[in-house]
Order: sequence, then C-alpha cells, then structure tokens
Amino acid sequence: MLIRKKILSHAVLILLLISAFPLIVHIGSENVSATDPEVWNQTSGALASTDANWLDGTKPIAGDNIIFNATSTASCTWDLALALGTFSMNTGYSGTITQAASFSVTGYAQAAGTFTGSGVFVMSLSGDFIKTGGTITTDVLNVTFTGVAKNYTSNAAQALHTVIFSGSTTINTNVGIAHLAISAASSVTIATGKYISYLAYNAPTYSNLGTIYGPGALSMEFYNADQTMDLGTTTADLEIYLHNAAVAGHTLTLSAPLATPSVINIYSNSAAQTMTLDLSASNYALSATDITIGTRGIINGRASTITSSGNWDSSAGTFTAGTSTLVMSGATKTIKTANSNGAPYNFQESGTTTTSSSVNITHSLTVDTGKTLTVGAGKTVDLNCSNGGTYSNLGTIAGSGTMEYSFSTADKTLAFGVVNAPVRVRAISTATANRTMTLSSDRVLGSTLLVNSDHASNTMTIDARAVYFGAVGAITEGTRGDILYATFAFVSSPGYGGGVQTMHSYTYETNLSTTASPGQVYTFTSNATWLSWDSIDLAVYGTPDSVFGGHWYYVNISVADGMLSTYQNYTVLVVPVETLQDYIPLLMALLFGFGLLIAGLKFRELWILAGPVWIICGLTIFIPYGVVFLLVSVGLGIVLMFKGVSPYL
Repeated sequence: MLIRKKILSHAVLILLLISAFPLIVHIGSENVSATDPEVWNQTSGALASTDANWLDGTKPIAGDNIIFNATSTASCTWDLALALGTFSMNTGYSGTITQAASFSVTGYAQAAGTFTGSGVFVMSLSGDFIKTGGTITTDVLNVTFTGVAKNYTSNAAQALHTVIFSGSTTINTNVGIAHLAISAASSVTIATGKYISYLAYNAPTYSNLGTIYGPGALSMEFYNADQTMDLGTTTADLEIYLHNAAVAGHTLTLSAPLATPSVINIYSNSAAQTMTLDLSASNYALSATDITIGTRGIINGRASTITSSGNWDSSAGTFTAGTSTLVMSGATKTIKTANSNGAPYNFQESGTTTTSSSVNITHSLTVDTGKTLTVGAGKTVDLNCSNGGTYSNLGTIAGSGTMEYSFSTADKTLAFGVVNAPVRVRAISTATANRTMTLSSDRVLGSTLLVNSDHASNTMTIDARAVYFGAVGAITEGTRGDILYATFAFVSSPGYGGGVQTMHSYTYETNLSTTASPGQVYTFTSNATWLSWDSIDLAVYGTPDSVFGGHWYYVNISVADGMLSTYQNYTVLVVPVETLQDYIPLLMALLFGFGLLIAGLKFRELWILAGPVWIICGLTIFIPYGVVFLLVSVGLGIVLMFKGVSPYL
C-alpha cells in the first residue's frame, strides 16, 4: 500500500513539471534577452519592431545590446524608442539602418554598413561613439552626448546635422556640425590637430553655455548666410572662414565679448568674396593670443578694444580699425600690417613687440611703463600727430627702424619719452600750413633725428626752446625742416647794456630756469672778492669795499648744457658812496676859483692863481662826472694861467 502511494505522488510531480515547462522556457527566454545581444535577422519587412526580424524571434526591449552583422545584411528601419545598451554595426553587415524613432544607447560602434539618421529623431549616447568603418549619411544624424569623459572617434570626417553635448566629450576626429549646442556645465575637448567645423549655413544654430577646450580648433565655416552669435567660452583655436563656393561675402557679428587664450584666424577660401568678423555696434571686446587676418579676411574693429597677447598679422587681409584700440600685451611678439588697409587707430604697447612691417597709427600711441615697442630694421612706425590723438611713451621705443611723427592739419605739443630708434619728424605732402611740434620736456634721443617737410612749400619745425634737447646721433635739418633750440640770455638789475658798469651795490640775474634744463652748468669768475654767486637764484650779489678814487673789477659768467653755451663778460668800476659833506672842499675850491676869476677882471695877475685851482677841480670832478668836466676845467685853467702871465711877457 505504501509503495503504491509513493508511485502515485511521483507521477503527479512529473505531470506538474511537464505542464509548467512552457512557462519555464518563456521565463528563461525573457531573462536571456535582457543580457544577451539582440542580433538582426530580417525575415519579414524592415521594421525593428517586428519580432520575426530578430534571431531569437523577439524584438529588442530596454537594456538590450543590439548587433547588426553578417547574420542578415538586409536594411533596417529603426522604429523602437528604447533605452538600449550598446548599438553595434559589425563587419559583414552591408545594409542601411534608417532612424525612425528617438532612442538612447550606452555606446555606439560602427565597422560596416550605413546609418542614416534624422533631423527630427535623436540618438542619445552616454558612452563612446566609435566608428571604424561603414558610412554615416551626411548631415542627417542628430546626436546628444550625455556621458562623462567619453569619446567621439571616426575613421573619417563626418558632417552631422545636430550635436548636443550634455556631459564631457573628447573629439578625436574632424567633425562638421550644422547645429551645435553645449549645455551649461558641459564641455567639449578637441584633440590635437582635430577640429569641430560649425557649418554656418542652411539656418544653423550655435549655443555654447559650457566650455570648448583645445588644443584642437573650432572652425566656423560660412557659405550662404550671415550670423550673429555669442561664441561663449573657448580655449580652442578659432578659425572663421568663407567656403570656397560662396557667391557672396559673409559676416559673423559678435553678440557678446570674445576672449580666448588661443589663436584667431579670419580668412576666405573664395577667390573673390570676403569673410568679416564684426565686433558689432555694441563694441564688444576681442582678445586672443595670435590674431591673423588672412586672405580676404576682415576685422571690423568699431570702437572696441582688441587685445593680442601673441602675434598680430593683418598683412594679407583688412583691418577696418574704426576708432578701436589695438593692445599688444605679450612678451617678445610681432606685429605685421598692410599699411594701406591695416592701420590701427589707437595702438597700445603693453608688452614687448617688434614690428615686422611698417605700421601706420592714425590717432594715438601709448607705450606703457616698462614696456618696449621695437621698430624693425628697414621699417617705420608712423604716428599721425594731427588727428587729435594722444602720445604717451612711458616705456621705450627702440630698434633700428624709424619712428616717424607726421603732421598735416594741426600742430602738437608732446614729450618724446625714451626713443632710441632713429626719429623723423615731418610735414606730409598734403600739410595744410607750416607745422610745428613743440617739445614739453627735456630729452636726448638715442639715435639720429631728421626734421623735414614733404610739402612743396610748407615747413616742419621742432620748437625746443623751452627744454634741453639733443640726440646721440646726427641731427639733420632737411628740406624745409627747422629746429628752434633754447637760447641763453641774461638780464640784470639794474639793467645791463654791456660794457662798463659803475657799481655801488649790485645784483646780477639771469632769465634761465634751473628746472627747465637740469643739464645747465654755470661758471662765475671775478677778481672782486666781495662778489658772490647764488646758484639757486642764478644771481651775482655783493656790496663793494669803500675805495676812494675808484677801483676796476671784471665779472665773467658762462652757461653750458653740453650742446650750447654762451657767456657775459663785463667790467665794474666801484666808486665810494659820497655825501654832501664829501663835496664841501670841492665846492669851496670852486668858489675860490670863481672869486679869483672875477677878481682877475681887475687884477689880471690873479688869473695865474685861478688856473691851477680850476685844473685841480677838473681832475677831481672827472672821477664821478666824466671827461667833459675834465676838459672844460683843465682847458679853462690853462687859459687863465696864460692870461695871468701874459702881462709880464
């Protein structure tokens, strides 16, 4: 009985297992499909949503890894909106996958076949995009990169329709993008030697709320439309250029300041059309390292500040300066322009720059403290001094090329500052009148100086009369050129007319300033020990010794500044300061002489005595009153003596 019951229970168990087998198989197949790859095996149409088109007989579900390979080379219309695992088009697959739904994958790998994306549907990618073969249909794939520290790599440059970066992606292959967006806090790194080409045509869009990193390049390619945009934050090199097939010139206008620590290059590949970077009517600032305006490239500077910390080269293109300021801030950099279409309006040297071409500056020149602008050999830096601008040289202008100061419609007062390059000051051929540069501070130029006028009749003058001015090299007054140097002059109190000075108490002053020309050296010599020289007030002063009968002194004063010199030599006769009491004996002698003269009218013999009296008085009067009194009195005395003696002859 017991044996029979066991056999019956085992039979029931076996029957239960047999009846549950389809359910076990179904559950097992569901578990396998979530981890094992789904392989394309087209048997019924082309839709990915058809179960029969997959090797296991069921369509993919969320999380599945998708494989297209030699199992079936038939084309597929991908119509499943799923969050998948990896998506692979392996060697052996030769069909075309056409996207008909948005889906996401953890990785994309393509070695064969063709993938045709959609401008409407999106492929979201959280992993790497690796293409080693096959084809991606041009300008239709719409990809959103959401992964962190992921890569885009392709065996050939691709043109994609829309790319959104919402994570951090490294671009390892050249790629063209018609609609480019970088989300906030996201980044794109362009590998060395690679580029992202923003295809700025067919109503493109660009938004950079994150960061584009180098060391590769961001290229902005224009073809059939202008665009206004904010390029955002980028450290990659920046190229802005026109497509070679463009039928018109185009313009990129900034809608925000543009600052990059890398290079900017503007040019056109068209044989006739131009590419313009316009800093806009809002005058947005532009800063970069090297800035190059290439063939048929244009920068419209407006009233912006453009800062180059590297080299500036506008020699092949056009710099429309407007009223902008070009700042060269780098160390050991160069500037090269085409003078006819590349002249800066305001130029500021905030680093160390050498000119590798001639440079015209149409308004203002500033050299910051401690900075150096070097004029290259055989080149010129030409500053328009008649355009109302400023000149401030607190650093150094150096080099073997020529620093030119050109005048046309107005004069100017300036201080040269330290200029060790050869200098030319000129009136240009269209100068409207005689022109003058007035120097406002002392300066010895470190090289040569040429002053001339290119005008047929108007002159060019340097007015250096108020300063100490010179040059280490030759100073040349060329055709219709003139230099007005400081002249040394003397004034004195009391007035000095030259020759002999009669002096009781005397002060001698000059009109030369000790501060205007600190190089002036004065020399004072005299045999009058009672005279002193005041080197502060530039005056001779003193009170003579009391010397009866007069005494002669010489006074010599000279001044020199290393270039010019002059002197004043004069003689001083000192006589005592006399009072009325000093003249009483002389008056009594004159009265006695008059008395003898009158008395001689009756007694002529008295004239013998009157003669010597008048001679003695004449000699005494001569000292303060001169030779006329001497001749009159001595002559009268001789006549009187002769008349007095004549009765006895």
